[in-house]
Amino acid sequence: MAQIDTTGIDNIQKSLEEIKLLTETVNQFGTLAESLPILETTLGNVIDLGNQFEENLIEPINDYFSEDQSDTTEELIDRLNNLVPNIDNAQFDSELNLLTFNLSLSPTQTKSINLNGSDFQLGFDGETKIDLTTDLDFTATVGLDLNNQENSFIDINQLLGTASVDNTDSPLNADLNVGFLGANIQGGTVDLDASIEATFNDPGGNGNKITLSELQIAESDSGKQIQNFQDLVNLSSTGTFLANLPVEIKSGDVVLGSTPSQPLEITLGDGTTNFFENAPQLQLPDDKL
Repeated sequence: MAQIDTTGIDNIQKSLEEIKLLTETVNQFGTLAESLPILETTLGNVIDLGNQFEENLIEPINDYFSEDQSDTTEELIDRLNNLVPNIDNAQFDSELNLLTFNLSLSPTQTKSINLNGSDFQLGFDGETKIDLTTDLDFTATVGLDLNNQENSFIDINQLLGTASVDNTDSPLNADLNVGFLGANIQGGTVDLDASIEATFNDPGGNGNKITLSELQIAESDSGKQIQNFQDLVNLSSTGTFLANLPVEIKSGDVVLGSTPSQPLEITLGDGTTNFFENAPQLQLPDDKL
């Protein structure tokens, strides 16, 4: 059995932290950092790839090293292959002193998200929420060099994040403000679908494989940053959005152009335009105001 000395452990842990920085930077890049229509969140924040990487990879490996002072490559490979979910095909190349394995993450999450209508000059009640469902499809091969962390790498084969809202079975009832007017939504529906796929470019010309030596990491008051990140990743983003909000609109106690039996229809978006390219528009039926 090959013993993992303190230098090897240190290189593994430091390599994982720098790869984690790459995944965290993805969350805050491009369209992944853009707010989803009418919601107080971004797709990057909800899928939270950096946290997924921490929980499913860094923590299990750190736990292993903290349990036993006589760590060996064989024991670590056995732990990764048999006891750590989402990891398989762990191997160790004794000539290169390189540990490699495959990592797959595919969580589905549903979270209640606050509504934010500021882009449409709509003020939702602060307690108004709607369920957002997200899926992450992430597969990668990770290589950890026990001699030199600069040679450690991540080869990302797939990074796809999706988000959807469909509240047909739970219509929205809420208070909001339309400019200086007050309004009450009665049975509103929201339909949102978004998909963002990331592809990665290796500066060395080896497909998706990015070594830590290729990351231009700089320290600042706000922490570490990857300065050449925009050269490493491309995003393909599509999203459609349509919200139909039947409302009773009031100015003080006076109802304007609507009744409880015939509410005014406010429409946000059109359900077909890619909102990552053209922002959804608010439509009011002028003939009823």
